[in-house]
Amino acid sequence: MTEFDIQKLLIAWFRKNYKNIPCFAIPNGEIRDKVTAARLKQSGTLAGIPDLLIADGSPGLFLEVKKSNGKLSLNQKVVIAQLKEQGYTVEVCYSYEEGKEIILNYLNKHKY
Repeated sequence: MTEFDIQKLLIAWFRKNYKNIPCFAIPNGEIRDKVTAARLKQSGTLAGIPDLLIADGSPGLFLEVKKSNGKLSLNQKVVIAQLKEQGYTVEVCYSYEEGKEIILNYLNKHKY
């Protein structure tokens, strides 16, 4: 299963079950032509930002989605450390089941 497949399943499950909490993708990882990549960088795209954000106001859960044998890039490691320093919960999942468990644990901790 690809990262896209895992992410797609997580988004569908989350939006079905938690309609009042924004959950959205941060599309940084697609292959783009040089002009588009430059425009996106100028508009604020930042390498290493996790794939998903659950914006529940406490302050939020960033979730990086990887396939089973995926590895974090150096940029991802740096950004994850920065986000954690700012008080965000940041997790990495390697399957749909693991991602769902991470989200449920996070929401249960914040009383949803």
